[in-house]
Amino acid sequence: MLTKCVRYKLNYNLVPLLHYRAMKKKITFIFLLMVSQCVFSQCIEGDCFNGYGKFSCDCGYVFEGDFVNGKRVTGTLTKSDLVYTGEFLFDLAHGFGKIVYQDSSWYEGTFQENVPTGYGTYFLTSTQKYIGEIENSEFRGLGTLLFTELNGQFTQIEMGQFKNDLLDGVGFKKGVSGDYYLGFYDQGQKHGFGVKYSSKLQTIEAGEYKKKGFSLTEVKTGQKEKSDFFITEYKMKKNQYSFQANKEGSFIKMERQFMGVLDLIIIFTDDMLYLSSKENLLTGKVINEKGELFDAVLNSIDFEQIVLTQQLYGR
Repeated sequence: MLTKCVRYKLNYNLVPLLHYRAMKKKITFIFLLMVSQCVFSQCIEGDCFNGYGKFSCDCGYVFEGDFVNGKRVTGTLTKSDLVYTGEFLFDLAHGFGKIVYQDSSWYEGTFQENVPTGYGTYFLTSTQKYIGEIENSEFRGLGTLLFTELNGQFTQIEMGQFKNDLLDGVGFKKGVSGDYYLGFYDQGQKHGFGVKYSSKLQTIEAGEYKKKGFSLTEVKTGQKEKSDFFITEYKMKKNQYSFQANKEGSFIKMERQFMGVLDLIIIFTDDMLYLSSKENLLTGKVINEKGELFDAVLNSIDFEQIVLTQQLYGR
């Protein structure tokens, strides 16, 4: 039986973004619902009103899946350039789903009214993958961005707070050599206090990144509690920073005081990054190199031991 259907247009853009080291490409998945002239379509198999059916439209797509009151609920929508499999609400991609394009790029995660929002994985190219929080198709929140060679060899990892697809806030960046940087970023650029670790030399540099470069401060060595390196106070305007780290680079603890009041604790250990909450320094969130996100608490005795209390996202 022939019926009327609404014309759907599903688009995506490959948006080039200037990364501070290289040009990276990111897929921005934008489901654009456009209502135009009605065209004829038909249910070619099964029950396309209340049940499982297959629905074809000369708009250019075929949908196969579950229908309730004539609306798509779950199933697979196929066009010439993409395949979407997942949940729908009022015929929009909403809930959990996966979209795959002809070039093998894909996004898998949560959607809100056709837009990737919440948490998911972008497989951007054969060498880049982002796992973490997403808002309106952008990397925004806590996440992990992985870079690999074509042969699959790891080259770089970025982990921390993202905004507009770039590290923004607290960020961690590690290269294939094992050298890494932990500190503050502003739209992908190191900005403010930070710590650089050399894996080969097992040394640490600390200081402030400004527009003119990195301004070093003296890092003390020797034993302070469990640490081989430490700074007790480094003043930057109204903020004061301290940190301690071991020579293996497997543990760094950074603290920030604002006008004399401790307001942030950052800990990197066991390939995971802890950021304290604004409300309570002993509670916060953890993101790891796999992109898994957890609620966490700190041991109230030394403020160092991290206890993961609940996994929020990830597998």
